[in-house]
Amino acid sequence: MKRIAFWQVVLGVCCLGTSLVWGRPDRPLTRTDYDPSARQVEFFEALQTEEVQARLLPRDSTGGQLLLTNSTAEPLTVKMPEGFVGVPVHAQFGNMGTGSMMMPGGTGQNNGMAGGNQTGGLQSVGGGTGMQSTMGQQSGMQNGMMPGMNQSSMFPGFFSIPAGRTLRVPYQSACLNHGLNEPYSRAPYRIVPIEDYTSDPVLHDLIVDVATADPNRKKSLQAAIWNVANGIGWKSLAAESVSPIPAPGDHYFSTAQLQQAKAQVTALQARHQADASNATPTGRSSADRQPAAGSRRTAKR
Repeated sequence: MKRIAFWQVVLGVCCLGTSLVWGRPDRPLTRTDYDPSARQVEFFEALQTEEVQARLLPRDSTGGQLLLTNSTAEPLTVKMPEGFVGVPVHAQFGNMGTGSMMMPGGTGQNNGMAGGNQTGGLQSVGGGTGMQSTMGQQSGMQNGMMPGMNQSSMFPGFFSIPAGRTLRVPYQSACLNHGLNEPYSRAPYRIVPIEDYTSDPVLHDLIVDVATADPNRKKSLQAAIWNVANGIGWKSLAAESVSPIPAPGDHYFSTAQLQQAKAQVTALQARHQADASNATPTGRSSADRQPAAGSRRTAKR
């Protein structure tokens, strides 16, 4: 009996210690409920005012974890952007107006960096948290919602964070610099708006697409991004191999993935070219410049 009582005490102490560790206020939260009473802040604006701190923990170029810390004394609901770019802190911006970027070991080019011929340095990554939100899984029908749903599920892109706490949010991304080294969690990264990284609307749309892409589309999006951001041709992408030493049939991209990537890039380029050709210096479309029905233009003499 004494032995049983002894092990009961040991088990109780272990359980208490575990609960204290998991309940530590400095431990990042993995889920929270949407707080409708919390003040809403835009992600990048909150970074500027230092109300929110953010830390990117890349697993690799395809995604990782984003730590969001509420630095205020009140609960906040952070509205995430549709996409963002993670830049290694040793990278230095070049002419941000043209979307160029300079990093050690490489030459700055429009739409980011040149790939392939560069050595050293870490990749920049582009993506986002997508349509996620702070979700506390619930069982059974509660508050008129189906199982697995809560209030935050109805507010995608919004993350409620209690005062002084940190929330861990998964994100997905793609490599923006072909030929550079894979990111890792201990490497310091800075999060910047897509517009600060590139002025190319096609690359912008591809990065946003990565944030919400299904797993079966990640490879085609990566091929599209390397083509647009790094200027790698489709034949070169088709020759990419999985192993360091190329072997027959050892292709990184399938034919279907490259066809999907090429079709998406072509469609995006056509759309943005049409938008640009329809825009006037004053911001009016070409349709606005057409004379009204019945009107006459003054002929040049």
